[in-house]
Amino acid sequence: MSHLFGDLIKQHLSRKHGLSQNKLARGIGQDPAVITKMCQGKRLSGIQARERVAAIIDWLHQEEALSYLAEANALLEAAGMAQLNADLPPEAKLIERLPTKTKHGRPTTPITNTRVQPLFRYGLLGLAVAALLLVAGLSWHYLREMAENGRNATRDNGWCSAAPVEIGQYGWRGSEPVYSMFYDPEVTLDGVDYYVYYQAEYVGTEVNQLQGMNPERRQWEFTITPQWAKANSGWDDPIRWRVDYECRLD
Repeated sequence: MSHLFGDLIKQHLSRKHGLSQNKLARGIGQDPAVITKMCQGKRLSGIQARERVAAIIDWLHQEEALSYLAEANALLEAAGMAQLNADLPPEAKLIERLPTKTKHGRPTTPITNTRVQPLFRYGLLGLAVAALLLVAGLSWHYLREMAENGRNATRDNGWCSAAPVEIGQYGWRGSEPVYSMFYDPEVTLDGVDYYVYYQAEYVGTEVNQLQGMNPERRQWEFTITPQWAKANSGWDDPIRWRVDYECRLD
């Protein structure tokens, strides 16, 4: 039985010769069976589903099979998800790259003034750098406050944030160390979208993996790859981490 999400995927793949579901699966690092089930209306819910759809949108755009923001949002809506969220860094980048359409169907482009004086340009650049430093400072302060006070926070955009209560090496898997971080059970990660940040920068699931509720500690447990931990000194400081997740009112 066909599904709207699968129908839209087929339409985009047909726009360019040589594209297929298998090539899409390889392009985003997924098993072809996962993409097949998504196109059948399955595997479209859960923690990682939205990340997969965003990855599909990104890949289709790179392959010139998806051009506009409205097309990206249509795919998300067909999957039963909200439109791209500018508050999430990976999706904000997609929004920046995807043009919108005018009522005449032409893509909109920013109006630029080619006669802008160099001094003005450098002034704008300086303001942008200052703004980035301010945001980074506030983000760092926000992370430190959360970790030191050990509390969860509800943000204005309807998402919640939490810092880990503990992080470090908690065992071995063969000859490989097992690094984990733990979050209070009050953090609700079951059946919602979540994003993990290290020093206010988003890190993908290849770096961290949610293991669920640890049966002994009764806390949410993430594991971190030894390779990533080795390459990032200071990773075991809880202040450097946070998880953003969809608030759910029980």
